[in-house]
Amino acid sequence: MSSLPKETEDKLREAFRSVDTSNSGTLFFEEFYNLLKKGNAKFDEKQATILFENADQDMSGQIDFDEFVDYIFNNAHLDRLFGTEKSAFEEECKQILLGKDGALRAEASKAVKDRGENWREMCWKDRLDEVKDLEKSKAEGTDDRVSGAPTHNAASCVKAPKRKEDRTRVNVSPKSTLKVKEVDQENSKSRQRLSKARADKAPVESSPGMMKLAGGLPPGLKNQKFAIAEKSQSELVDYSLQEDDLAFADDNPEAKTELRAFRDYLKIAGSPLESLEVDRFIAKGTAGWVFLCRNKETNAGCAMKLIRMTQARSGIKEWYCSKVLRTINESNIVFTNEQTFVVQRSEAPDVIKQQLENAGPVNFYLGMIQELMPWGTLEDLAKEGELSPELMFKCLEDVASTLAKMHENGLQHRDVKPENIMLQMEDENGDGEETVVAAKLCDFGSAQIGNDPKSCMDDIRRFGVTLFSVATGEGWTKNRLIREKHDALVSRLAVEVEGSADPTMKRLPEVLEKILSGEQSMAQVAAVMSELADTYDD
Repeated sequence: MSSLPKETEDKLREAFRSVDTSNSGTLFFEEFYNLLKKGNAKFDEKQATILFENADQDMSGQIDFDEFVDYIFNNAHLDRLFGTEKSAFEEECKQILLGKDGALRAEASKAVKDRGENWREMCWKDRLDEVKDLEKSKAEGTDDRVSGAPTHNAASCVKAPKRKEDRTRVNVSPKSTLKVKEVDQENSKSRQRLSKARADKAPVESSPGMMKLAGGLPPGLKNQKFAIAEKSQSELVDYSLQEDDLAFADDNPEAKTELRAFRDYLKIAGSPLESLEVDRFIAKGTAGWVFLCRNKETNAGCAMKLIRMTQARSGIKEWYCSKVLRTINESNIVFTNEQTFVVQRSEAPDVIKQQLENAGPVNFYLGMIQELMPWGTLEDLAKEGELSPELMFKCLEDVASTLAKMHENGLQHRDVKPENIMLQMEDENGDGEETVVAAKLCDFGSAQIGNDPKSCMDDIRRFGVTLFSVATGEGWTKNRLIREKHDALVSRLAVEVEGSADPTMKRLPEVLEKILSGEQSMAQVAAVMSELADTYDD
């Protein structure tokens, strides 16, 4: 038996004892069969016999605890009975973490302990995030960075737009409640097209190793194992997007319906490479690989993000958030096209194969087409010293307004930070001076759907820390700002702006304190950002 966390072993021993009615320390067939019927009262006895023979490795006619554990962990469809199964995303995070340097993991776990938290109680994703933050902070520490608060720089070629009297403002209503837009008619049409596509397409054979208890296993199965690399597109989607991977939309049954339909569509989705030419690799982000592509017919450029199918949960969030925000005409996000694709690595062009060479055994990737945003991020502007006060407030106003609309419509971003704020620029006069016309939120892979006050507060807090980062010049990752205590951030901001001649900048410590207090809604924060930005009217 492989080494198990104590809490997992205890849970399995308890489950084993609960069905060991003979108190023999082993399971006879009837006891094992009763266990299977807990998951499905109509489970077929012949199929149960096959399963029992597979689990009884020493052919003793009984299953001891070691055989029981080995069988459970080699058959994910049974693991759910005991709540020990990890989602595909969690397993992926675990494997990535194990590939990280041991000294780096030790340093990250020590930092967690120093904060008074327990590394062992954290999920694999949170542990991986800790290591990635530390890894990135070390890299960022070698960057040259212009520190200090934003100042007016006459030589800068990046400008803020002139403010307009008729611009859209966020309406602040203390009594407003969170709500989710109803599914529109186009969604219903999409489901109808999907149903027809499934009906017209030849059925895909399903792997016995992925069948749920409800369906049982086909007769004659003997000791077959199905690794991730061997799974078909349909099997891998089933493995990667199970019901609890859609739990982020539990408060919204309409959204759950949409997400299930999307999951079914991914089983039959085609490749984008018939219509797109992949020019080059652009960047590797937390959620996937981004490539510059061109439409073969129109020659229009776009970005294609590829996400491992085992991490498709982050992609499905991006897709849904774009869908909702498009219906309410919110423009300040980096949109994902409603039509998505699946790319098979083994059949992809070399430019993709080269980047995915060390990406693990997964052969199928979720392909998402997004706006091309070549102007960089708010983090880039801060790092390069190109961020004037008026430009900073313009960007923060856009972001706060977008988050307020998201909260009003039952969405929370959950990963607000300067590098997730993309800039759209225009050279209005053709003189090389670029005007930032919009600051757009990107990367919705951590989003939450539904009425979740905790997630709303997380967005507000992260927005406050973002304000601190760009207003002081302190790097988000290098200084691990999200881990800082609120009073420390307010104090450091006060020191930074103390000598500023700009009265609006001097107001920031008070503004930040109110944001981090948790007493303001995102709509109220957005109204304050608009007020601060208004002070720079010409």
